[in-house]
Amino acid sequence: MTTKAKLINISIVENRGRVYASSEDMPGLYVSGYSKEQVTQGLPAAIKALFAAEGIDVIVRELESDEVQMTAPWVAVPLSDAA
Repeated sequence: MTTKAKLINISIVENRGRVYASSEDMPGLYVSGYSKEQVTQGLPAAIKALFAAEGIDVIVRELESDEVQMTAPWVAVPLSDAA
């Protein structure tokens, strides 16, 4: 099965000393921590785990963004299409 690369926009919310990340583009994606940096570091593993649950190995990278936002979008590229 060939899967296209997927753009994943992340929403980050700070509440009561915690930071939470989720995505409408990827149901089930939730990462939490005590700082934006901690949450951002946890995103690749969480995205990989959700794809792995569907039997798809991916490379996950943060995209460069010129817009002012909490975090840039991420992209997941299936290993079968990465070459």
